[in-house]
Amino acid sequence: PSGLLAFLESTEAPPATALEEERVDERDNLQLVQQTVKQRAPHWEALERQVKYVEKHLEHYAALALQHWAQKTGRGAPNASGQGKEARERPVVLRRRRERLKSTANWPLFYYQFHRDHALPNLIWNHTTREELRNALESELRAFMCDREAAGNTLTSWNHAELEVHYQCLQNEVKIGDYYLRILLEQRDNDDSPIRKSYEFFNDLYHRFLSTPKVEMKCMCLQAMSIVYGRYFEDIGPFADTKYIVQMLDRTCDRMERDRLVQFLSKLILHRRNVSEILEWNGIRILVELMTLAHLHTSRATVPAQSNVIEGPAQQQGGGDREWYYNLEQGDKVQRMGPVSFQQVSSVVVFHVNYDNY
Repeated sequence: PSGLLAFLESTEAPPATALEEERVDERDNLQLVQQTVKQRAPHWEALERQVKYVEKHLEHYAALALQHWAQKTGRGAPNASGQGKEARERPVVLRRRRERLKSTANWPLFYYQFHRDHALPNLIWNHTTREELRNALESELRAFMCDREAAGNTLTSWNHAELEVHYQCLQNEVKIGDYYLRILLEQRDNDDSPIRKSYEFFNDLYHRFLSTPKVEMKCMCLQAMSIVYGRYFEDIGPFADTKYIVQMLDRTCDRMERDRLVQFLSKLILHRRNVSEILEWNGIRILVELMTLAHLHTSRATVPAQSNVIEGPAQQQGGGDREWYYNLEQGDKVQRMGPVSFQQVSSVVVFHVNYDNY
């Protein structure tokens, strides 16, 4: 996953305790025992160093002697055709110098995070995903070994770019781009997980919002767009379809979608150029009309332990708090009725509409 590979580019270091545990796990006990048993005396070690020094010098002087003997015996001297001169002047092919390449990736942090469980907007990693990755690698290795045996002496290579692992345990997660919407919405108050390429991710969210026919998915996309734009509005810049969002707020009949549109507009006004669009398309008038319905928002706080509240008789059920009033015309007089609940007001309106149509 891209969220796991991001640790390779991180500048953080794994905890010191993790490095100590890794060193303990990689300790070679057999080598330690052999070193303990076969401890040599200091004079034997000094003698071995002298022997190695003498061998090195003998090899050097022997090579010089062989070279001098070859020149004396005429090896390398030019013959009539001049082949000896060409052989002597042939360029010497030197062995390529062995270089120790130093990795720039943060592999210690990657291995440390690989064995841990993560639930981040861009990474869901646990025991199940690790097992699926291991099974996929083992299957790929078996298939490669079979293909190589079938090819015989033909040189075979493995194209690692074609390897792609589909995690079955994450099929039910809604993923847009490299991010999971459920985790992003659950951790909307957590700013420790930055969003990379916020402009592209915001465009992906808006594209899904326009293409999906489901209201629930539209609401999730709007909520995610509010989070991303609220954090990175300077990087994203002005929103080109602000007027379209205002028109949707004016036409929508779904309460959840209405609330998510209002939340998204509250983030759009962080950029000054979006404010002029809202004013131009009568956004203030629409918001003022919605102020009377502010207490009906879907995220309204409920009564604690609401399931334990004693239920009253049917004749006392008013369908919510009694906060509404309406005027009833009786001839020349206008009588104010209320307070009543929202359901009672709705039933009165429906009754009068049906009566007038009848």
